[in-house]
Amino acid sequence: MRAFPAVEVARQQYLLDLYASNIDSPELAPLLESVLDGWKPGDYYEAAHSALRALNRVDPARARSRVLAELVKEKTWLDVASLALLPAASVPPM
Repeated sequence: MRAFPAVEVARQQYLLDLYASNIDSPELAPLLESVLDGWKPGDYYEAAHSALRALNRVDPARARSRVLAELVKEKTWLDVASLALLPAASVPPM
C-alpha cells in the first residue's frame, strides 16, 4: 500500500483490481480515496472506477458520498456502473 502512489497510473487499475478484492478491510479506504482524489480531467478513468468499486466493498457509505460529490463537478470519471451504486432516493434532481 505504501508503494502504490509511486506506481505509474496505467498499472494502478490492474493492481487495484488484482489486490483490492483480496484486501477487504477498512484500512484500504485511505488508499482508495487517494486514487479518487488524484483523478483529474484527461487521466484514465479505469483506476478511479476500480478504486470506487473497492471502496464500495469496504465502506459503502463513503463510496456513495464520493459519487454524490462527483456528480456536481463539470468533468467527472463517473460511468453508469458508478451511478448504480447509489440508491435512487439519494440522487438529486437533474
